Amino acid sequence: FRCQNPPLQHLPFPPAFRPLLGPDPLIRNIITPTQGIPAYSFLMPGFPGSNSEALSSIQTYDPELARKLLAEAGYEGGANFPKLTLWLRSEPPVRQAVAQAIAATIKQELGIEVEVSNKEFDTFMAALNAKPTQVQFGMVSYGIDYLDPSNMLGVWLSTGRHNWWNQTYDEMVLKASEMLDAEERIKLFQDAERLLVEEAPAVWIYHRTIADLMKPYIKGEALEPNKGGFSGLQWPGISAYSNAISTLYIDNTVTELRSTPPA
Repeated sequence: FRCQNPPLQHLPFPPAFRPLLGPDPLIRNIITPTQGIPAYSFLMPGFPGSNSEALSSIQTYDPELARKLLAEAGYEGGANFPKLTLWLRSEPPVRQAVAQAIAATIKQELGIEVEVSNKEFDTFMAALNAKPTQVQFGMVSYGIDYLDPSNMLGVWLSTGRHNWWNQTYDEMVLKASEMLDAEERIKLFQDAERLLVEEAPAVWIYHRTIADLMKPYIKGEALEPNKGGFSGLQWPGISAYSNAISTLYIDNTVTELRSTPPA
């Protein structure tokens, strides 16, 4: 959300939209569990510092609460609220369907018109990176660069490209990024992420998962699940094999499972 410009510049916006965009209905009806899991925060389960379970109660599907917040802002039933355009970044059909479902839900529950516009990649990024950003309401995916909370949470610093500024958040993320005490560092990152989720400069929808079919005799560290149940072979999808190939091997069950070698 472009939080510093009308009509989303005052609380309870954009938190008024958050109860409508609880991820569970979208996972059940459009995305399906094979393509993604519900997102309740920016850091997905299994990521260092992830606190998704503790934050899940903040972003739940609650249309009645959304209508209440909208009315408190002076737009009961969507009256006099301007039409919004939901920008997408050259998205495939499944994510276009997610955006259309979001638009339909906002219209049905709040009476606010939302047009979905799937922009060319360069057009979207030029508008997003403009100072200030020109994307008032957009849906875009993010991927990790390195396994540390500072990577993802740093996106929302006031020096970044998103139109949200919070000094307390900035101070927490910057301080945590320099700390050496691992336990205290993670706690401070989690406090910062809670503030981010509560203020809702964005609403998290789902974490994409990668579905691969592997022969049962293919083994390796990259295929082993972590404590969150996810294998290391997740991002950036199929190209991650280039990083994992040195750990993959064919174990001795291959002769049992493939008694006849391929021609």
